[in-house]
Order: sequence, then structure tokens, then C-alpha cells
Amino acid sequence: MTSLDMSGFNLNILKLDEEILICLDASTNAPNWPTLCKSQVTGYDINSISLYLAAKEDADFDSEQKEQVDAACDPTINAVLKAITNACQALIANEVQLNELDTLAGDGDCGSTIKRGATDILDKCETWKALSIDKILLNIASSAEETMGGASGGLYSLFFTAAAGLAKDLNMATICDCLQAGVNAVSKYGGAEPGDRTMLDALTAAHSSLQNQIKKKSSPKEVAKVVSKACCDAAESTANMKARAGRASYVASNLLAKPDAGAVAVSIWIEAFAKTLAV
Repeated sequence: MTSLDMSGFNLNILKLDEEILICLDASTNAPNWPTLCKSQVTGYDINSISLYLAAKEDADFDSEQKEQVDAACDPTINAVLKAITNACQALIANEVQLNELDTLAGDGDCGSTIKRGATDILDKCETWKALSIDKILLNIASSAEETMGGASGGLYSLFFTAAAGLAKDLNMATICDCLQAGVNAVSKYGGAEPGDRTMLDALTAAHSSLQNQIKKKSSPKEVAKVVSKACCDAAESTANMKARAGRASYVASNLLAKPDAGAVAVSIWIEAFAKTLAV
């Protein structure tokens, strides 16, 4: 499926007989299909927002109760939400750069797509202060699925849903496990592997680097520095890779002289997230 924001049109060609023509002209209430009856589309899918609504109920207190919860909120949750906020702000600030990187290899909307998700998360994260880490990640997955659209929205939803399954607390070992789970999910359902010039190149580099730093028992600041650099270097290295997955795989290799936008986006939010937690 192409990006929902892609300019252009869709042309379908088929051998048409009388039976198929009757079926095509039959009345239907399918949204946006030519028909004799009108249909209304609300734009909301009850199933797709159920995770957010269920989690929001846990945090839906009156103002006095909310202040009490915020005051007693686990410092770990505060740290996670601050890191998420900084990561989203960094992505929004780099919208134009990501769009430019995506111009030749994609629809030129990578930055705009990610900005929609980041903006939605920023709007909602204030209601997540009473949630556990796994529920926060599930809400991020839901935001990605609902607001981003395109392949990125689906892949990020898969990533954070898988990561949520292992997010019981906040330490380097858990973060490493969450990264691995997310990488596995994106690779399994997206079909790409490291070296294919995708977001996976940056994600796997971050995971491998974090594993090594855990073995070395490095300090949080050193971990953040090394992991961020490894992730950024991996994203930059995609400029020299042959695209074997996604829309970029249909573009001539000589036109792909810049890093993959998806990989660069990963390096941006991982760097912001890591540096915030290391403070």
C-alpha cells in the first residue's frame, strides 16, 4: 500500500464482462465507493483506539486526585515520559530534513508522517503519568497506528507493541530486550533485514551497541554516548547500501546517494531518548 499522502492516482485494468459489471454497479455502503446510497465515515475506529481509551480510563481522575498521583508518581515513569517528550520534539524539529531524505527513495513525506505521530504522542502523554511502562509503550503503538499512516505507522506500531511485552521496568538490560523484541517484530512482519537500507539498520546497531556497553558495565552517560553514535553511524552508512526492501528497492541505486530517512529518524529519537535518561 502506498502512502496515504502520495500525490497521484490509481488505475486498475481488468477484463470486464456483464457479470462483473453488475457486481461493480451494485449498491453498497462501502466508504468512498461509487454507489447510489450515501455513507458517512467518522474517521474513528473503535477497535484501533481501544488501547488508548482503556489506558486513559486508568488516568482519568479529577484535578485533585490527578495532583496527588503526579506528586507520588514513580520517578521512573517521569523519566520515561521526559525522554519520550524530548524524542518527539527532536523528530518534529527534523521534519524537513527527513522529508528531503525521503524525496528520491519514497514519497517525500517521512518527516511529515513521523511528525503526526510525535505530535499525537505529545498531546496525550500528560495523561500517561499513572500508567506502567508497558502501557505507555502500547499507547505509543496505538498513536503510531492511528495517526501516522503508511508503512511507518504500521512498523512503529509493531515495534512498540512487541517492546511493551518485555517492558516491566527501566534498566539497560530491559531496554536491550525491548529493542530486540521490536527489531524481531519489524523484521518478521516487514520482511527486511539489517543491510537492506531501512530503519532496521539503525535499530540493530543501537541494540548491538547497548549489548556491548552492558557487558562492559559502562556508566549511563557513556552508554548514551556510545549507543547514540553507533545508531547515527549506522543510519549514515545506509547511504552506501543497496536498497532491498520498501519503495527504495525500486529506485536506481545511483539515485540513492543519501541516508535512508527511516534509519535517520530512528537515530534522532534514540539519541534524544538515550541522552535524556542518562542525565
